[in-house]
Amino acid sequence: MSKKGDFIKKIEKRNSIFLLWLIIIMLVLGFFYQKNNDINISKIEEKIKIRKEFIENLKNLHIYFKEVEVLHSNFLLSDEPYILQNFKNSKKNVFDKINFLKNFYDTYEINEKIEKLNLYISDLFSKLTQNINIKKTNSIEISFIEDFFLLEKVKILRIKNLIEEIEFYEKKLQKNNFKELKKYKKENSIFEIIFYSIILFMNLFLIFSIKRMKNNIIELFENLRNINKKYIFDDKEGKNKNEIFLIEKNLEQIINHIKQIAKNNFHETFNEISEETIKFNRTNLTGEVFNLRELLLKNSQEKEKNNLENEKKRWINKGVSNFVDILRKNNDNVKNLSYKIITSLIHYLEANQGGLFIMNDKKTYLELIASYAFDRK
Repeated sequence: MSKKGDFIKKIEKRNSIFLLWLIIIMLVLGFFYQKNNDINISKIEEKIKIRKEFIENLKNLHIYFKEVEVLHSNFLLSDEPYILQNFKNSKKNVFDKINFLKNFYDTYEINEKIEKLNLYISDLFSKLTQNINIKKTNSIEISFIEDFFLLEKVKILRIKNLIEEIEFYEKKLQKNNFKELKKYKKENSIFEIIFYSIILFMNLFLIFSIKRMKNNIIELFENLRNINKKYIFDDKEGKNKNEIFLIEKNLEQIINHIKQIAKNNFHETFNEISEETIKFNRTNLTGEVFNLRELLLKNSQEKEKNNLENEKKRWINKGVSNFVDILRKNNDNVKNLSYKIITSLIHYLEANQGGLFIMNDKKTYLELIASYAFDRK
């Protein structure tokens, strides 16, 4: 693989790691952002719920206030006891609602308006109560009632306007709360779209990475198989599922062959490999080891042959030298010379027995002049 290819792969790996870390950081930040949004949404929903309840109670206050007005007029006109009782009940309901609204919020602005409303209603209701007390003792004409409401109309309108003002203010705040809630929910929706898009992208990236990794592994094993066949040992078989194990096995066998060659056990190597297999492994490591074995075997055989030849020459030269020495020392007596020659020859040849014959020129026959057998003359 070229250096350029290695450099590009390193850059791709670095970019992939950076991208994964960036996505993880974004997801973590997004998670905390969404969690914060969820908390804000819960708070706003709680505010909306409270404001809704406040507005409902404010409307009920308005209804009870109108009931008090109507019941006051009816009682002054009819003087019925049950109307008086209803008037008292409605009046009580109005003050109960005011007290409830006073304790509903902790905000100064609303509490100030509720307190002002309480004062206005208390002042008006005291006048209404005075009229009812007058009615109990004296009769009141319709003109009196009409005059009374004309005089107190400003107060009544002021109370109604204040109730409406508080309701309008609360509805405005509620509207703002709804806008804020919509904003946070929209942000959550956008985040969810981005989040699931990132998850989808990560899944696609992982699928692509796994596929690419698988292709790289297949390519790696293909390269290992080619390396094994080209440089180590080619068994002429198809694809093997475990090329690493096959390379390890082939290297182990080659090491064993080399060890046997080092011990000069030439005939115990490559016995299990056929001649045909040796032929198409001539150019790889197995072939080189086989060639080395053949060369060393040939050298060993030649050395052995040379040693044998040299041994023969040394043996002949030593024998010739011995017999020359015997001839030199015993040339004055033929029988003695013959005995020395046959004895030395038997010992030199490591034979058991032997005899030396000479031809008698006078009578033309072979004469045993000396014999030696089993260390005896």
